[in-house]
Amino acid sequence: MNIKSKEEVNKIRIACQLISKVHKQVLKLNFVGQSELQIKKYIMDLITDMDIDELAFPIIVGSGVRSLILHAEPTEKIVCANDLVLIDMGLKFEGYCSDMTRTWPAGGTFSNEQKIIYDIIKKAQQDVLNSISKNQSLFSLHEIAKNSLCRSLDLTDLKGRYDIQKIYPHKTSHWIGLDVHDGNVYIDEKNQPILLQSGMCFTVEPGLYIQNTDTKFDGIGIRIEDVVVITESGFEILTA
Repeated sequence: MNIKSKEEVNKIRIACQLISKVHKQVLKLNFVGQSELQIKKYIMDLITDMDIDELAFPIIVGSGVRSLILHAEPTEKIVCANDLVLIDMGLKFEGYCSDMTRTWPAGGTFSNEQKIIYDIIKKAQQDVLNSISKNQSLFSLHEIAKNSLCRSLDLTDLKGRYDIQKIYPHKTSHWIGLDVHDGNVYIDEKNQPILLQSGMCFTVEPGLYIQNTDTKFDGIGIRIEDVVVITESGFEILTA
């Protein structure tokens, strides 16, 4: 079912709180000089110490140009000071999943181009969150994110140099529950998009993966992902 009970939402909430704690600890790590696999091991050690033994999906770690890979499996690649590090991970609590992505500068400071793209994505996510209502569907939220990204990109040197379908090749949201991509329907029996209702849990995860634009932005891959639940009065962000 798309609509989760209060008990189910609470389990997803706890799973999200747990993965938020892991992300906060990972941010304290000095990424520079570490391999992606070493970062993954650090994450797994944190999860073990929290007495949690079930991931929602394999941990994604992509650094530098590998942040362009949507589901980057960690490798022996060493993280450099000017790299971005994209980490996408989730845990399960009593069978229910969390899913959270953060992208950070390995050296602690964004380059000018990295900061511009990060801010564009953060704005797109906020635009989606500001638009959440029971008159929206996951399809309409995706269009809001895509339009926000394009408006902002067109204020940069990327104007006229990108294809949004290529640099933003995934949807903004997916249902989440017992599976990280919950197998619930997005379209009703009348072939109309499912409108949001209280108890629905889903991700909001705009991202950009810039390549082949012949600009200084090429090689930048950033995604920001959080989990939200629709409530009677609006929505709640379940990830910190």
